[in-house]
Amino acid sequence: MKTLTAQRNRAFADLCLRMADADLRHGRLVNVGVIVRRAIYTPAAGYYLSYNRALRLIYGCSDICRDEDGIGLQRAEALRRAVDKYRARHPQASIPRAVADVLAVNGAPRYYFRPEQGRRILADEVRRRLRDGQLSGTPALLALAFALRLRRS
Repeated sequence: MKTLTAQRNRAFADLCLRMADADLRHGRLVNVGVIVRRAIYTPAAGYYLSYNRALRLIYGCSDICRDEDGIGLQRAEALRRAVDKYRARHPQASIPRAVADVLAVNGAPRYYFRPEQGRRILADEVRRRLRDGQLSGTPALLALAFALRLRRS
């Protein structure tokens, strides 16, 4: 599970960096709040869920869907729609098989977390990349670090 979370965080930070780079190329200021919100509503490469967790979402949300802003429920509904669409194309497929194939092949319609969490994810990834010397000369990374008020540690 931690691997999926790390993959999601890297993908989200990469997307934010591309957005910041585009803003810089077009002469716009880098606004972290705007970039994070835009990135959250951009299709994600996957659901970043384990198979077991995805099955729990399909068979009954339980604790996974119970959050104050309904983001967990939105993710469950999007996954259910993808599984239903898959099963409409493959009527013989069981739900577990459909879930496995959807997780392996489909992207998610968005990233499923709040803007505050997206900002934290971005800050942690930018901080890690600066610390590790990755892309330290990239204008977008430096602009995000500045906008997030991060310092090299």
